[in-house]
Amino acid sequence: MFLGGRIVAGELDEHTLEIAYTVPGGTHRVWLGKLAAAGILLCASVGLMAVATYIFFTPFPFLQTLYGSIQGMVFYLVASMGLATLFRSEVAGALASVGLLAFNGLIARFGAIQIRISPFWNPSAIEDIDPERLLALSLQNRIGTALIVAAVIALTFSRAERREKMLGA
Repeated sequence: MFLGGRIVAGELDEHTLEIAYTVPGGTHRVWLGKLAAAGILLCASVGLMAVATYIFFTPFPFLQTLYGSIQGMVFYLVASMGLATLFRSEVAGALASVGLLAFNGLIARFGAIQIRISPFWNPSAIEDIDPERLLALSLQNRIGTALIVAAVIALTFSRAERREKMLGA
């Protein structure tokens, strides 16, 4: 979450946002590169942890579990980027993101209840359900989360492109 807050709001805090507005093609090119770099860094760390867990502790359905953890990671990366841009501060964005994560944990009882709108929804934790219904719930969760991530990225970049809003007091 702290990497996500630095994508746009980090430039605001370091007073380099004016330079980003001079990039040919728009500032979204800079922020998409920073977002991709943060995502690749986090995906690599998740992959390394998954390999170590699989080898040393317990085998698990590798791709399904890896995708589920990356989905939650990408959601909170983008959410923290959006909240930090909205509040125009890395710290405020990080605090709001931690609050969002805590709220998600509280309503899902930290994984005891599987809520399909949660980015941490785990289809393996659901018992006694028809395979067709489980597939439908999985698709709803995966596609819905991807749409939410895309919408937050679009809204964040549209807000960040407004110079007067971002540079104003």
